[in-house]
Amino acid sequence: MVPFSVCYFVLLFQCVHFSASVTHILNTMAIARYHIGTTQWGVKEWAGVFYTDAVKPSQYLSQYASVFNSVEGNMTSYRAPDPETVKKWGEAVPEGFRFCFKFPQKITHYRRLNDVYDE
Repeated sequence: MVPFSVCYFVLLFQCVHFSASVTHILNTMAIARYHIGTTQWGVKEWAGVFYTDAVKPSQYLSQYASVFNSVEGNMTSYRAPDPETVKKWGEAVPEGFRFCFKFPQKITHYRRLNDVYDE
């Protein structure tokens, strides 16, 4: 069974696929101030459906950012990415793109937001 979020995403993509671009639609509808995205960009099954057929994993984010203007970053819940990785992510997206990173589990789940000032 395909998760609901993937079904919704594919449906959204198919609707938007025939338009000039999501950015154009957002600007036309005067809602460009909203940040719309999914929970991740690194889904290999999107190759040939959402991404181009010959997409390389290093191109996922830039192709994702050509449609959406934000993404949730689940990976930070488990570990912090190194500064070089974060720099590459920033270079792969247009100005105004937003990353919404999760707090580390150490802070939210294990310490339950208590005594976390040094984290």
